[in-house]
Amino acid sequence: MKKIEEPEKENGERWLLTYSDLITLLLVFFIILYSISSVDKDKFETVIASLRTTFNGEAKTSINGSASTGNGSDIDIRPNPSGSDGLNGSSSASPSSSPTATGTGNGTGNTNETEEMNKVLSDISKLIAEYNLQNDLNVVIEKRGLIVSIKSQVLFESGVAQINNQSMDLMDRISKLFKPLASHQIRVEGHTDNVPIHTSAFPSNWELSSARATNVLQYLIPHANLDPSKVSAVGYGEFRPNFPNDSSVNRSKNRRVDIVIVKEEYSTVDDF
Repeated sequence: MKKIEEPEKENGERWLLTYSDLITLLLVFFIILYSISSVDKDKFETVIASLRTTFNGEAKTSINGSASTGNGSDIDIRPNPSGSDGLNGSSSASPSSSPTATGTGNGTGNTNETEEMNKVLSDISKLIAEYNLQNDLNVVIEKRGLIVSIKSQVLFESGVAQINNQSMDLMDRISKLFKPLASHQIRVEGHTDNVPIHTSAFPSNWELSSARATNVLQYLIPHANLDPSKVSAVGYGEFRPNFPNDSSVNRSKNRRVDIVIVKEEYSTVDDF
């Protein structure tokens, strides 16, 4: 007699298979999310550079530290430096208390540049001591570069932009000391106090400060053997004082010409 087979019992735990598959998929999903959120910066930049090369041609690096793509557009990869106004790179509320300061500044720069600027600073400091110019001449190294500040009364008569004959010897000596840094960008900045001027030659302090800066620039180019394409002059008038214009002494300190030998890292920055 044939044995009657019992009907197969339904497996009530089959849903566990589906559940385990779902958990596995969720785990993979979260692993992918984590990997996307943890991008390796160096690898990412390598991929971007590779894409630039593919679509725009081989990437090039210009002298000023910016990456130039094949289509001629420049992508600036330098940090945006934050400079400050005034003789020592400080605000008018905190002027330098020492007429001759030393230091290497806050910029990165390179070793040779730092050594050269420190050597020039030392030489000009010796010149200041030799001629007893502590109250008329100041030199300091700040973030943007080496700054030599000359009081206007040393170089000019009142209300005049032409360099006087008495200061020619001093200008010659300063110019010679600049020669090791002649390859740098050099900016001459003219400053006045807040006393208004209104003459046929100078309708305002803007014109006076600009003319004085330009005359100093034109004197430095041949005497320091500077490249004219790397030298510029700017007049700030009364608007970048080192001291409050509240006394004759302070106004005298604000009337000045700053000669800025710019560090390489700031050589393409228009304003600092």
